Amino acid sequence: MNGFIQTITDINTAVNNVVWGLPLIVLILATGIFMCVRTKFFHITKAKHVTSNTFLAIFKQKDVTSSKEKRAISQFQAFTTALAATIGTGNIAGVATAIAVGGPGAVFWMWVSAFFGMMTAYSENVLGIFYRRKNKDGEWSGGAMYYLKDGLNNKLGNILAVLFALFCIGASFGIGNMTQVNSISTALYDSFNLPATITGIVIAIVTALVILGGIKRIGKVTEILVPFMALLYIIGAIIIVIMNAVNIPSVFVSIFKGAFGFKAAAGGIVGAAVKQAITMGFKRGIFSNEAGLGSSVMANAASDVKEPVVQGMWGIFEVFADTIVVCTLTALVILSSGVVKPYTTENIGIITITDANINEVSLFDCQVEKTEYSEDLPSTINPDTQVIVALDENDSILGILNTETDSIIALDDKPESETYGMKLEGVPFVSTAFSHGLGSFAGGFVAIAVVLFAFSTIIGWSFYGTKACEFLFGRKSTVIYKLLFILAIFAGATLSLDLVWGIADTLNGLMAIPNLIGVLSLSGTVVAITRNYKKRKFDGDDSIQPMLSIHPDIQAEQEWKLERE
Repeated sequence: MNGFIQTITDINTAVNNVVWGLPLIVLILATGIFMCVRTKFFHITKAKHVTSNTFLAIFKQKDVTSSKEKRAISQFQAFTTALAATIGTGNIAGVATAIAVGGPGAVFWMWVSAFFGMMTAYSENVLGIFYRRKNKDGEWSGGAMYYLKDGLNNKLGNILAVLFALFCIGASFGIGNMTQVNSISTALYDSFNLPATITGIVIAIVTALVILGGIKRIGKVTEILVPFMALLYIIGAIIIVIMNAVNIPSVFVSIFKGAFGFKAAAGGIVGAAVKQAITMGFKRGIFSNEAGLGSSVMANAASDVKEPVVQGMWGIFEVFADTIVVCTLTALVILSSGVVKPYTTENIGIITITDANINEVSLFDCQVEKTEYSEDLPSTINPDTQVIVALDENDSILGILNTETDSIIALDDKPESETYGMKLEGVPFVSTAFSHGLGSFAGGFVAIAVVLFAFSTIIGWSFYGTKACEFLFGRKSTVIYKLLFILAIFAGATLSLDLVWGIADTLNGLMAIPNLIGVLSLSGTVVAITRNYKKRKFDGDDSIQPMLSIHPDIQAEQEWKLERE
């Protein structure tokens, strides 16, 4: 059995390295740049309009926060449901990992990924609204599978739509369920000694009460939960940043120096350090805000909005809130607290080795042979691989972590079991940073944040999986899906999930491939809808027909509603 699991693990690792490798990262970034250019940087040139129709509209427009439709949710509820799934442990542990492995410079490249990712998210949601349809119960059904099927309108589109839905269902059980509840159970056990079985039962019951009530109940929960948890975390982070305000200037210097290689990594070279910063920044940025994966489109498509561009603007705001606000605050907390020393990649508290005393943690590029530790490095390491090396007080190597695969590297003179306890610890890393301001309360604060963030992700992803299941197998199949989803929560809380994490990560990445093909193929439609909207809203041309839906009956219905407003 162990051999079979190891084989599956090896296969998944190989696939994952391809899926989340440089080609996909470049494709996601290139799609964002392409859509920015094609829409003439809509999110920048029309920033005031975007803000007025999203963040400010929450306080000024009643129809944005409440829906009159019995089978739809409001624009704000759609936004919070999408954000619930997006803001997860990646905003805490993911940022910590990016900084630990890529250095402070990774933060800059997370910003870059978000800047261009905003227009990818915009494009996805514009297409999601334009190609959505209503199911037999009168609920909106939309997502990448619908614009792939109806937009491409060919055999390839049908195949890509099915693949996307299958990948989505798989990812919903992994990245959207078991791995999240595992993070919850671990955080609660470490901070409050709460048994995993109790956590699993409670989370399963609470989740069932929410998701069995359908999208209306999900929307009502997320519109309260998401603002609360976001404000709680933001306030806590701002307190730490203010307390460490004297370090903020050096933090930004370290971010920009690390991003462009003005200072080499410890034991490494400029090129390798910059490559690592760029790779980790983009990878963790994309993983956090999910722009390009096509996942949040399903939640946004459930909105009662009439204009595709309006929900597209909520996609822009979603990426901004997730990465520019939450992830940036996490990074500032980590960097300003001194957990990572400025200008270096030496870290404190990010590596755990069982029963061992760590004195120093450094990032090395193995092709540099002149480091004083080079003779101790295992002969099996690829010379181009970057590794994190943990040393004891006598400068002896305790363990080595391969930064490309997050796997443990056994020393030539030690059995693997002696170094197996070494791993990146994202959440404890952040807890250490928060302890510089919150003291002994830090662990509990971060644990509560993890619970809220992870639980919201579970709720959001349950809806994604439900819609993917409905697309493939029909409305009746969603009841079975929801029951299996609830059962998976208990399993996730109590089982070791190393393989599940890996497979879920792979499936999440695989969703991006058909989705990006759809976005690029239908970019002309996005541009046409955007131009149509701008002519009507900014040029005052009421003579042209609004582009609201590809389906004539829905187009007519939405036009009628617009005229009544």
